[in-house]
Amino acid sequence: MRSTAPPTLDVVVEKLRATRRLTEDLAATLAPEDQMIQSMPDVSPTKWHRAHTTWFFEAFVLGPHADGYRPVHPTYDYLFNSYYEQVGDRHPRNERGLISRPTCDEVAEYRAAVNRSLTELIDVADQDLLDAITPLLELGTHHEQQHQELLLMDIKHAFSCNPLRPVYRLGTAAVSGPATQPLTWIKISGASRVVEIGADGDSFAFDCEGPRHPALVEPFLLADRIATEGEWLAFMNDGGYERAELWLSEGWATVQAEGWKAPLYWDRQEDGWSVFTLGGTRPLLDATPVLHISFFEADAFARWSGKRLVTEEEWELAATTSAADEPYNDLAHGVLHARPPLGTAAGRVRQLFGDGWEWTASAYRPYPRFEPDEGAIGEYNGKFMSNQMVLRGGAPITPQGHTRATYRNFFPPASRWAFSTVRLAADVPAIEIVDVRSAAIEPVIDVHLGPEDLSAALRSDVIAGLRADQAHLPPKYFYDDRGSELFDQITRLDAYYPTRRERAILAREAVAIATASGADTLVELGSGTSDKTRLLLDAFTATGQLRRFVPFDVSEGILRWAATAIGENYPGITVHGVVGDFDHHLGQLPSGGRRMVAFLGGTIGNYQPTPRAQLLATLADTLEPGDSLLLGTDLVKDPRRIVCAYDDPEGITAAFNRNVLYVLARELDAELEPDGWIHVARWNAEEEWIEMHLQAHGPQRIMVPSLGIDRWFAADETIHTEVSAKFRRPRVEAELAAAGLQLTHWWTDEAEDFALSLATKP
Repeated sequence: MRSTAPPTLDVVVEKLRATRRLTEDLAATLAPEDQMIQSMPDVSPTKWHRAHTTWFFEAFVLGPHADGYRPVHPTYDYLFNSYYEQVGDRHPRNERGLISRPTCDEVAEYRAAVNRSLTELIDVADQDLLDAITPLLELGTHHEQQHQELLLMDIKHAFSCNPLRPVYRLGTAAVSGPATQPLTWIKISGASRVVEIGADGDSFAFDCEGPRHPALVEPFLLADRIATEGEWLAFMNDGGYERAELWLSEGWATVQAEGWKAPLYWDRQEDGWSVFTLGGTRPLLDATPVLHISFFEADAFARWSGKRLVTEEEWELAATTSAADEPYNDLAHGVLHARPPLGTAAGRVRQLFGDGWEWTASAYRPYPRFEPDEGAIGEYNGKFMSNQMVLRGGAPITPQGHTRATYRNFFPPASRWAFSTVRLAADVPAIEIVDVRSAAIEPVIDVHLGPEDLSAALRSDVIAGLRADQAHLPPKYFYDDRGSELFDQITRLDAYYPTRRERAILAREAVAIATASGADTLVELGSGTSDKTRLLLDAFTATGQLRRFVPFDVSEGILRWAATAIGENYPGITVHGVVGDFDHHLGQLPSGGRRMVAFLGGTIGNYQPTPRAQLLATLADTLEPGDSLLLGTDLVKDPRRIVCAYDDPEGITAAFNRNVLYVLARELDAELEPDGWIHVARWNAEEEWIEMHLQAHGPQRIMVPSLGIDRWFAADETIHTEVSAKFRRPRVEAELAAAGLQLTHWWTDEAEDFALSLATKP
């Protein structure tokens, strides 16, 4: 550990406590039987991770610094020491799965006892003692974050060995994805060929990340994204695992000895390859980054591609000078697997943090003038600087705040159970750089809503909702990354008809819609990836009338990705995106031309009558005479079908509903138990809408200390999360007329489950 400017004690303690809670949250979904499994010597049981990270504070903070401290149990020093020779003897690593005692409950008591002792020590410590223990508390926090990642790596391996293929977290396995984007090569070079590499001591870093030192880095080319599952399948189909000339000698010997034919967690099925994830088994997805490959496999893939692996010095230079401005796909997002990149980034390198630890060509060796810390703490990293290779970046299971450009992860070259991947590099003369975006008009993006606005809105909505007599939370907070994945799965359920019905209408009537609107500008509210809208874009393009596309969404990252993709796929069309909220920024829609606003998906039904009338009136005020609104509405039908669509037996909608609680825990550090709430969907015949609630399973408590909220819910008390109104044509026509819009066209599917209506402003 090195830090010349440590954070304040309050900051260190707050992060320590949040990290300790997160470890328990990660383990909470696992049964005691799950927490004992050791599926191979490199894997440790979940229970052991929980205990070891607690022992660390006993061994290095409480024992040396708390007067009269007595360990919770004298044998724990032997059971839960990992590799610190100077501390004493330790239980064999490959026998950790034999430790049936202490039980999971006893480990929880152990953690609680050590937490109390840490609090007592901090409360009574004088300044000299605080100066001594604060760096150790910070190191222990980062150490526990490492074990949080290991906990998820290890339970994934353990679950993969079970023929039942258990799911760790429902809803994190995407079942579809976009097409693979062409690889773009980014030229990377420093101000000179000698650049500064390594931690500078201004913030926390492990000792192996320093000292900062000069390194020779020639200009080079770096792939703008990680290699994909589809590209890896091409490597396999070309005999990648059968061609000795592609492999290092030790790698080829490992392939023969282990019988490798594909990455870890890939399985051959009758209809193709499947991939096991923490969210379950799914089909191979062409554009999703490949994971769980060894250094030997990454090196062979690079040779097959005619390229090479990046060095860690090159990687760090790219990360500090050419990284795309994009959100990290880390543990806080809850996806737990790599994702395709969010669009292009105009000469910047994407996916550097969060989609997978990237193998480098660099051996794990000490930097010049490296010295390990004194005492047993010095065994933390330095003793492993042999027979290991460096990985850089971060993974979907890396805790938030644990990634940085200087971080040096390391594993033996044959290791595959880590979330490891590959990014290609090349020397400058090796290939010609082609700008694949030259034919597209660069999108314009207006940003009226930033992260601070979203955070303020979340705090305001939570305060209002959790202090109300009937607690409520807005449904828009379902849709973080995990929620979006869950909703994608919902739309593919047999019982969930609205998406299929709306798509069928669009496929049949898109040209008629484009012609009837007479519009040369297509505006899409809540555009997301603009998937369904491509049917309209194709129709508008076919008629020759489209000049401009205006996607409007709350997520800047997704909107930029969609805007770039649309611009590339529809050259000559101006794309003018708007980042904003329906309730505040409709007036910021770009004017000019004849516009058709598409508000699809039945989203209008999520508004209750008064706010729905306000939204339609605001939208009508924004439109000019001749502009039109294409509105998607779910229609009234047999309530049994409606309830089934919102309460599927697979439990995916239930997970989607509960996801709002995970958002509160992550974004506001709320203390709650998501699994203590039951999903309830019921039909309100009077209002003709479906209601979704979260119902307390026994007494439940939600605490949000930062907002001053501490509320107990009685058993069966609910939090109202969503309505989804269903419509009849007269009601749609009346509400449009009240807003000043005239219904001119009405299209439904054959079963009359869903409708698209076109209304014009006179």
